[in-house]
Amino acid sequence: ASLVHSFQINRECDVVIIGAGIGGLTAASILSSKYNLKVQVFESHYRPGGCAHSFDIRAKESDTTYKFDAGPTIILGCSSKPY
Repeated sequence: ASLVHSFQINRECDVVIIGAGIGGLTAASILSSKYNLKVQVFESHYRPGGCAHSFDIRAKESDTTYKFDAGPTIILGCSSKPY
C-alpha cells in the first residue's frame, strides 16, 4: 500500500504543492499562514525534507553511531547539470 492511501485527501483546497522539500514546505507554510489558503502538499518519498535530511553511520570498531546532516548540494547528487 502506498502512503497516499494512509492519509485522507481533502478534495477541496486552494493550492496543491508537489514536493515536500524545503521549498514546498516553506511555500505551503506561507500560503497557509499569511494568505489563509487551504494547502495540500504531496511527496513521493517516505518522509518530507527533500535533500535536507540526516543519516546514521555506525563505526566499524565500536558500537558508536554517528549522525550526519545532509543538505541540498551538488556533491550529494541532488542537482543535475547545469548546476
